[in-house]
Amino acid sequence: MPTIWQKIQEKAVDLLQQQRLVYQQHQGESFVISEWEMRWYRNTGARNHWLQLQLIGADGNRPAIGIRAEILSASGTQHQQVGQADTSLRSQRHYRMYFGLGKDSRVNALNILWPDGYLQHIEVPEADQLVTIKRDPTVTKNS
Repeated sequence: MPTIWQKIQEKAVDLLQQQRLVYQQHQGESFVISEWEMRWYRNTGARNHWLQLQLIGADGNRPAIGIRAEILSASGTQHQQVGQADTSLRSQRHYRMYFGLGKDSRVNALNILWPDGYLQHIEVPEADQLVTIKRDPTVTKNS
């Protein structure tokens, strides 16, 4: 009978700070942790353009969980929500967002929707960078 694996933990991390996520999984047939197997998956994909976002929310939500980001480039539109990948049992990753841009070397628009309804438009001149965006607590939805 073939082995049926249960993926029980997963982590995604940019170990070498090369904008390439590496995935690590613990998996096994039983719930006995010592019997699980650990596997690493190296990202060997093409070298395309990318953009990383590190959002810093207001007091009480510094990791910016639930905040939505929209990226528009020549290839189309992408949406992500901070924390959307943290839904698997015992899985974790940091709250930085990664957008793959393919051959697009620029981002046409970057929009951030904060929990209070404030829509922030960010100027991003080029791809292939980490952009840190901190929520200005003095700006409100109606400002």
